[in-house]
Amino acid sequence: YTTLFIVLMALLSSCKDFLVWPQSRNVDENSAVVRAVDLENHAIGIYSVLDNNEVAGRCIPVMGDILADMNTNAFGNSGYFNDFEKYEYQATNSYLADMWQYTYRMIDYSARTINYGKKMENDGKFSASDKEVIHLSMAQAYGLKALGHFWLVNFFGLPYTYQPNSLGIVLVYEEPVTAASTFVRSSVQETYNLVLSDIQKAKAEFDLARGHAFASNTDKRFMMNRGAVSALEARVKLYMADWAGAAAAAQEALDLSGAQLETVDSLYSAMWLDQDNATKEDIFTVFYNSTSNPGVSSMGNYYHGSYGGKNTKKLYDLMATTDIRRIGFVRVSTYPAYRGPKYPYTANRAFDNVPIFRASEMHLIIAEAKAQQNLLSDAVDALLPVAQRNTVILRLDLAAKNQADLLSFIADERCRELYNEGHRWHDLRRRGELLNRVPAIGGTQAQTQKDITNYDVKTCIMPIPQNEVNASHLQQNEGWNATKP
Repeated sequence: YTTLFIVLMALLSSCKDFLVWPQSRNVDENSAVVRAVDLENHAIGIYSVLDNNEVAGRCIPVMGDILADMNTNAFGNSGYFNDFEKYEYQATNSYLADMWQYTYRMIDYSARTINYGKKMENDGKFSASDKEVIHLSMAQAYGLKALGHFWLVNFFGLPYTYQPNSLGIVLVYEEPVTAASTFVRSSVQETYNLVLSDIQKAKAEFDLARGHAFASNTDKRFMMNRGAVSALEARVKLYMADWAGAAAAAQEALDLSGAQLETVDSLYSAMWLDQDNATKEDIFTVFYNSTSNPGVSSMGNYYHGSYGGKNTKKLYDLMATTDIRRIGFVRVSTYPAYRGPKYPYTANRAFDNVPIFRASEMHLIIAEAKAQQNLLSDAVDALLPVAQRNTVILRLDLAAKNQADLLSFIADERCRELYNEGHRWHDLRRRGELLNRVPAIGGTQAQTQKDITNYDVKTCIMPIPQNEVNASHLQQNEGWNATKP
């Protein structure tokens, strides 16, 4: 860097006239967002980062599963997530660096949207309808900023239920980060506090928008809508073991979003085939568009194409033959691994949506929260619509279970319902459960894998990317390498 600086200074001094050109195409930052529509467009820009394959488009959901026991990359290209399945990743891993960088970029875009919006809020030049657009844009930004912080702290920090006072991540408030900013890691607890604060601010901005609709040609399920904010709150409080708060927020998410479970067997299977549209179960889903290079970096290519991601026999065996979710599972040749129906893939497919929040997750959150409070009848009521995707399950079957058995069933139900959506590793960590995995071995493409037995996964933590440590002098997670199985 020192050499580069000297060279640039020499160029500036010797070629000053050459380096100075008209700035006719550049717009000063302070004058770039001055109208309500400008802020709306700025908020839309946040989604262009969210749906990137380094964030929700692939890395975050895949990482949340490949580190656990229901997924395998045992016979795929060794360059794609194998290091995480084998727990052989290093601080220099490019996927970690990309996930960190692009999620913070999403957070930064959100903070800038909020910052611009706060300057506009009390400006008398805006009409009532313009102010509603401003509030709607800020509401989405607060929600997306909260989502980004929540994702990062659960990869690069220890679980809230384990060590809430341990190191979390760098927090971005309402002022965007600048070159002069000082970067210090806050605690996991402080990160959760900010996430919950931003969730409440998102709700307040939605209230001020007074029901202002998203653009008429936009399906709100592709946006951070009001129901999605409550869904995020439900997940956050679940991870905090705030059972009453999680159940209330999950019910609110269902009520506000109107999302419903698909009860017709054939339609449940069909909804995974239509990835160009949101489904009736979606509360918030990412509209992944890889038109420039169709399908190559999509979840579909990862789980059905050349990237090698598959589901383990352990997941397949959790699904009874009478379970409609087992329809579409296909064993991969002679491998003890399976392709499921989620994220269908063809080589020329440009769209591959990734659900962030679905109605079934909210039902399962309510069920777990009620069971943890020993309100078993209420837990069964919430659980039954999801559990009955196994067509022989009756209410009596669930009602006969004691608290421990019901919680165990709910944990398995989360595997059956939410596989490939990035939940499993986080579920094991927050519940303090041990990881046991026998990898899929076999075939000429098989990578060398290792069994993982009784691994206390809550102690596992991802290293802060080395390039960030080098650039910002952030404190690295001590012992991150020593906690690997």
